[in-house]
Amino acid sequence: MFNQDRPGSGHDPNQQRKQCMWSRMDKIMRWEDEARATEYSVSKLARHLKTSSRQLERYFRMKFDCSPKAWINSLKIKDAANLLRRGVIIKEVAFRLGYKNATHFSRAYRRWHGANATSGSIADFR
Repeated sequence: MFNQDRPGSGHDPNQQRKQCMWSRMDKIMRWEDEARATEYSVSKLARHLKTSSRQLERYFRMKFDCSPKAWINSLKIKDAANLLRRGVIIKEVAFRLGYKNATHFSRAYRRWHGANATSGSIADFR
C-alpha cells in the first residue's frame, strides 16, 4: 500500500469531496427552516442540499448525534406543540406537518410526549 492510499493521508478524493460537502453543510445556520421548506422529508432535504441521503445521514450522526429522520421527527413534534399552543386544531396540525391523517399524528405525538395532543396537554412541552 502506498502512502497516498492510506486513510487520512489527504490524497483520498472521496475524503476531499466529503470535506467539501460537509463544509457546505456546516454553513447552514437554520436547519429547522431547511427541514420545513422540504416538508420534513429526509430525501427532499438531501436533494435540496445537493447531496445524497447517505451523506446527510453521516453528517447528522457527526453533527447532531442522531439520524436525519430522528432529528426531523423531533422538529415535527416541537412544531406540533407550538401550533397546538396557538390553538390550531389537531387535524390542521397533522396536515401542515405532513402526517397521513390526524390519528397518525396523534399516535406519534403520544409516543413522543406520553400525552395526547390536546391543547391542555401541551403546556408542559415548551
